[in-house]
Amino acid sequence: MKQKLYERVAKPLLAGLYGFSLFLIIVVLTKLIGAFIGSTDGINLSMSDVYISLIGFFLLSLIKVLEFYREE
Repeated sequence: MKQKLYERVAKPLLAGLYGFSLFLIIVVLTKLIGAFIGSTDGINLSMSDVYISLIGFFLLSLIKVLEFYREE
């Protein structure tokens, strides 16, 4: 029972958090590089950056869920 719960809930959530952080790091690094080369004045994170990172959360969570159901 505990293993099923981990496979169906925890694994997709952990993958989603990984995807969220990966997308957010890419967004921040892109803004940092832009500030470094002078194309922007500074780093300004907005809610749209968080929304973009949520795409990574949903994509990786969905991939893990679909992998689970593919095995059955």
